[in-house]
Amino acid sequence: MLVACWLVCYAFGKVAPTETLRQAKWFVGVLGVWLVYQALFLLPMPLHWIATLSPESAAMHQLVDGWSDPSRLKTLSIDPYASTASWFRSLLYVLSFALTLLVINSRSRARTFANVLVVYAMVLSVYGLLLHLTEIPQTWFGTPIGHGGRASATYPNPNHFAGFLEMTLAVGIGVLIAGLRDSGPRTWKAFFIDILEWIFSPKMRLRLMLCVMVIGLVASHSRMGNTAFFASLMIAGVIGIAIWIEQRRTKQIREAAVELGFEVLDSLPADMDVYRSRFALFNSGRGRKVSNVLQRQVEGLHVLLYDYSYTTGGGKHSHTHHQTVAMFWLQELNLPEFQLSPEGWLSKLTQMFGTQDIDFEEAPEFSKKFVLAGTSELTIREFFDADRRTSLTVFDGLCLETCHDCAVIWFQNRRVAASGVREFFEKTFEVYTVLKARQVSS
Repeated sequence: MLVACWLVCYAFGKVAPTETLRQAKWFVGVLGVWLVYQALFLLPMPLHWIATLSPESAAMHQLVDGWSDPSRLKTLSIDPYASTASWFRSLLYVLSFALTLLVINSRSRARTFANVLVVYAMVLSVYGLLLHLTEIPQTWFGTPIGHGGRASATYPNPNHFAGFLEMTLAVGIGVLIAGLRDSGPRTWKAFFIDILEWIFSPKMRLRLMLCVMVIGLVASHSRMGNTAFFASLMIAGVIGIAIWIEQRRTKQIREAAVELGFEVLDSLPADMDVYRSRFALFNSGRGRKVSNVLQRQVEGLHVLLYDYSYTTGGGKHSHTHHQTVAMFWLQELNLPEFQLSPEGWLSKLTQMFGTQDIDFEEAPEFSKKFVLAGTSELTIREFFDADRRTSLTVFDGLCLETCHDCAVIWFQNRRVAASGVREFFEKTFEVYTVLKARQVSS
């Protein structure tokens, strides 16, 4: 009926296909092909066709009635009545999906539709709970429904009632999350005002409706329904908390950036691609991601701070590395190309197979703490004088990569907290100062 009304309105030019439906045209097309495929099982055809397409169906037909009249047409389905009912249900699902895309074409309509679903589910839950408590049997369209042992509302099968509540609870929780705020009160007066507003707000009504729906779900005594809901709620809760923590961290980093005089960027500057391609850090692993980019420029010195992650390994042995990276580049910097990283058991093992590690006999502590490699060993030895070695030894987990006018500095597998942005900048700038000393070309 609703589809017919929409088609009539479309014929008179009152409505038009939405952009949402156009974007989903390929998926709707797949659903249409699925309907055609199901309709083939209802198409009457002769025996030799059925024997060719489905020998099992032909054998079943012959077992049932012997197919005494070869000219008689039958269907691929051995139960055409059940298949017809299944096809009409499928058609209803496809039309409902298409109608949803056609009608719910804005944020306000989506919210209204979600609220209607939640209210309806709450009313159905109350209805099912009352019948369950009073144990009043009912009959709907000739189907008896018992309410004594399990709540089922208007569903003959309580598991179907539980499945409906699962879906509508997910919609209601989504509406609730969409209305959350991420700003807390700054005074006690504002706190108590927020409490009162929360008690009398529409969100409280929504929470109460969700509570009633959960009670209805539990009263259905559906093992899979309850298990699926509470398990998914726990998983979604953990994911939601992780997302919220990350968003709060991003917000705090942006606030810290303003205090430090940094500019917040959505992504790395385009001219940084040339620099990043020179460093091994940015060419390692897969799934490389950059976030929380901060930029500052002072007297020709360009500074970038950002979070960087990448994944190495595969399957059960995959590992995602997270670190906060600082990049300093100055046209007159004139640094030799080298890589410096903490020395561990793995680096010692690779050295046995010929991996480069430039050691200094006069600085055993520095050589024991770091692996140093580069293209020109002589130039690197001249660069790492006693002062630089002493200054860099105090930094635990320090990693460095340089190339002429750019230095990349980070601390191995460390992603700084939002409160540590200032400290991280100060430490990396101190390292940059050590590298820069007496290296700026005139």
